[in-house]
Amino acid sequence: MPSIPLLRSSLDPSLGDLGFDPRGLKPSDPKEFADMQAKGLSNGRLAMFAAIGMMVQELVNGQPVLADLPF
Repeated sequence: MPSIPLLRSSLDPSLGDLGFDPRGLKPSDPKEFADMQAKGLSNGRLAMFAAIGMMVQELVNGQPVLADLPF
């Protein structure tokens, strides 16, 4: 069976690093890269909490979130 690179990434010690960096923003220092990964995880978790908050608001109000906007 041929190997699929995206499925193999779970065995790679640098999870999430698939080599896609077209603008060259990935730090070359491993410590800085680990810091950037931690910041990315924190931002992703915050975004998930925001989405959950919007879903709860819709459940509580019984109307879509955008219906509460003044415009």
